[in-house]
Amino acid sequence: MLRALAAGALAASDHWLPVLVRPRQDLPAELERAGLAGAATDGIAAAVSRRLAAEPGRQRVVLVIDQFEELLTQSATRLGVADQITAAVTSNTELHVILIMRDDFYPRPAASAPGLLEAAMPGLLNVPGTLSRQDLHDIITLPAQDVGLHFQAGLPEQIISNVLATTPEGVSARQAPATVLLLLELTLSQLWQRRTDGYLTHDAYQRIGAVTGSLTTWCDTALGQLSPEQRPIAQRVLTSLVRPADRARNVPAIRAQIPLDELRDLASDPDDTSDGAGAADGRGAVDAAIATLTQHRIITTQTLRTPEHRDAHDAPPGRPVAELIHDALIRDWGALRDWVGQDHRFQQWLDRTRERRARYAEGNDPGDLLDGTALAEGLEWSHQRRLPGDIAAYLAASRQRQQAGIRRSRRLNAILAGLLVVAVLAGGFAFVQRRTAVAQQRQALSRQLAAQSGTLIRTNPELASLLAVEVYRTDDTPESAAALHTVAALPLHRRLSDHTGNVASVAFSPDGRTLATAGADKTTRLWDLAAGRTRAVLRGHTDEVWSVAFGPDGRTLATGSDDKTARLWNVVLPEPAAEIERICRAVGRDLTRRNLRRTCRTGQPARHAPRQDPLPAPGGPCSGTPLASACWLTGDWDTVTRRPTLQCAQAPARANARLLRLTRRPTVPGLVGEGSPPTA
Repeated sequence: MLRALAAGALAASDHWLPVLVRPRQDLPAELERAGLAGAATDGIAAAVSRRLAAEPGRQRVVLVIDQFEELLTQSATRLGVADQITAAVTSNTELHVILIMRDDFYPRPAASAPGLLEAAMPGLLNVPGTLSRQDLHDIITLPAQDVGLHFQAGLPEQIISNVLATTPEGVSARQAPATVLLLLELTLSQLWQRRTDGYLTHDAYQRIGAVTGSLTTWCDTALGQLSPEQRPIAQRVLTSLVRPADRARNVPAIRAQIPLDELRDLASDPDDTSDGAGAADGRGAVDAAIATLTQHRIITTQTLRTPEHRDAHDAPPGRPVAELIHDALIRDWGALRDWVGQDHRFQQWLDRTRERRARYAEGNDPGDLLDGTALAEGLEWSHQRRLPGDIAAYLAASRQRQQAGIRRSRRLNAILAGLLVVAVLAGGFAFVQRRTAVAQQRQALSRQLAAQSGTLIRTNPELASLLAVEVYRTDDTPESAAALHTVAALPLHRRLSDHTGNVASVAFSPDGRTLATAGADKTTRLWDLAAGRTRAVLRGHTDEVWSVAFGPDGRTLATGSDDKTARLWNVVLPEPAAEIERICRAVGRDLTRRNLRRTCRTGQPARHAPRQDPLPAPGGPCSGTPLASACWLTGDWDTVTRRPTLQCAQAPARANARLLRLTRRPTVPGLVGEGSPPTA
């Protein structure tokens, strides 16, 4: 096609400028290298206009991008150049673009560059992907005839049959895919090397493994010429020249173009870290392996010129690159497929790292350096494989950044730890100071209370004792201990404070258990000294009681009052139930316990009832409740003697005499002679 255009097959096409490129790793850079200066910075359209302006004899640019599928395997950021191509074609009439791509990559432009696919659809040309039997016969025989070679009878037909048998549909359709051309080329090349007297023979054809085995035989022959030390190197060389398949994006594996110096690094032994002569020996083994693979046309090398020296005859040599001779090696050489599968993870990591390293080189942004798990994975690969120099430097920069971050974190942690220690010490010092201040305050208060206790010990020993206890609780000082010892030496004091008025007289019972007190509140109280509480209240005097005295037997108590009476009290009474029953029988009433309880609760007179319920609880509201014609319950209950206090009004002499006869007691609590005032 280019030859036809140069011959003027189209109007003025002999004045068109052809530009042939491959995307490789960076399509804009390849465009500049091919002669479109500024394509990477100013865009393709501006680069085309600038090139035509520099060559006035040229009217248009025909941009041919071969193996366009290489661009479709790159990251989304690199696919932005596809939009530039679309914009340049639609806006510039001086540019024609021809894209050459494998048909198995058709789904990729639809997903990644739909605008470019839409612009290319009107000129879409599907090159026939199959070869007929006649096409195959001409490809096999015509070149041999040109050089005077002959085939043994039936050999071309045998080769054609084997070629058709390489695909399931080849025999029935009598057609073969165009991808068998590499196999056919290798087969004919090996037959040429084994020619005998100008003939290509059946015997030589069988020795090379026919069509299907020719590729494997060819490649295995090349590997067989390598030493055992060079074969692992050759394996690393071949896998480095394959871009692994991306199953997530439905992208098959394709060959990749790698600079030779980078390929040497990737193929070197990762355990070889020697310098000087040792390093030279290792580099020599790598070069020998690459040379053998190149000699057998498994890989090919070329030198790319820089854009600024593209047309200069004395230009310095560019950067040499290497790649596989054809994608059929990836598809049809079983050993290479296995090696690529084994090296899949490393190659994927290397591709991702190349992209990040390129971004870091452009913007020098520390955020593009590796960190975390990505850096850990890179360090692990660096111990297993030799990395290219730029990737190793990028990994070293990432590690330095990580270590700098770790050092900053350690310094920050040290500073924070120091501040924490200072804060803890300051807090501890403040706590100690506070405790000291509180202790001093408590000591001062303790001394003050101790002084007050000593002052009150003669006038108010009870308050002095309480103060002494509080002093000791406040702080254990010598003063508090002395105050506590002082009050502890005092005789025991107890305050009996149920009287509501002054106490005029006190008397102890002969057994020392009971204390009788006469009060201005018109009552006499009996105190249980062991319990320190009132045992009974003797009411009956109508004025202040000013004198009390126990009889020799301790059963009778005499009281004198300002009401001009003296009373005798029986302070030892029988059980309340028997006492009440005797009293009630004496007054002619059947006062059962249930009636007594009801009387105490309701305030109504007791009634007859057959049921015997327990007596009412002490302190019930029984005061003033009529028990009989002459008796009332006062409401006071002695919990020690378990005796109710009865209050009796004036009654006929016969009733009183009857009660006295029944009780057979010289004195009965609450019962006096006729004409006497009410008594308790």
